[in-house]
Amino acid sequence: GHAGLGVSFSHADGLAAAAVGPGPVGIDVEPLERRPGSLTVLRRLLPEAEVDAAGAEAEPGPALLRLWVRREALFKAGRDDARLTVWTDHRRAAVVALAGGGPSVCGPVDGALPAAAPRAGPSWASISQLEQFPT
Repeated sequence: GHAGLGVSFSHADGLAAAAVGPGPVGIDVEPLERRPGSLTVLRRLLPEAEVDAAGAEAEPGPALLRLWVRREALFKAGRDDARLTVWTDHRRAAVVALAGGGPSVCGPVDGALPAAAPRAGPSWASISQLEQFPT
């Protein structure tokens, strides 16, 4: 490994995501149709005010999912103050969150998300669909 280089992986239901960059990074990916659980459970795991705000939206399911992937990415990065970017990859029907120490993130390009980190070099996040192979 390289000193100071952060790496994070995530996978769910045939989706995979990876991030690499200077310092701690975290990434999470979830299928768009997934729902993270009941409000009671989420309030025990996440900040109650954030759960209540997401639950009050017109479509609480997607809002709660975005909250979940953001928090998971921050947890994997090991810090709550990391810069956070959340996007929807419509082609892969996925919600993705990337947390890092300072990437200024552009939009995803064919599943790859270039993130320029000032004074620290580039960061990358990539998502893809995994193929099912017979066992």
